[in-house]
Amino acid sequence: MPAVAIEVLRRHLDGQDEHKAKFEEICEDNNLVFADDIGRFISPMKLTRTVKTLGIRVGHPNMRDHDLRHFHVSLVLELNVPIAEVSARLGHADPSITWKEYAHMLPGSTPRAPDAINTAMKQFRVDAGTGVSNNADAEDNDDSSDIDTEDDSLIDTD
Repeated sequence: MPAVAIEVLRRHLDGQDEHKAKFEEICEDNNLVFADDIGRFISPMKLTRTVKTLGIRVGHPNMRDHDLRHFHVSLVLELNVPIAEVSARLGHADPSITWKEYAHMLPGSTPRAPDAINTAMKQFRVDAGTGVSNNADAEDNDDSSDIDTEDDSLIDTD
């Protein structure tokens, strides 16, 4: 677990301990990391409402609980954490599950084919009527019209 998370959880635990001491007569000690005000499990609906409220505060009014999981994955993948480690953190049985779900988030996963084709095609130039000529040859000889398309002597009209 990251040190920053451990520190946040320690502060949270200290706050819980203070709260329990202040309200010991009504608080239950269920040894929960996240509990309601009297130490019981937080209802799923309360968690959903809390995430929705926080989402609105930060400008994402449609945020859901599960979006926090995707946010976490996007952060660690952007930081080049190996997919096998991310998969283990998510509890996936196999890294291929993580790969299928999050491949679009992997660094370098933006489509590279168009740029590669553009780069390759810059080596060639297509001239109307002359076909494809090597760009290097065309730069050396500006007269790229070596083939006479007007010459009808190559066409058999009989």
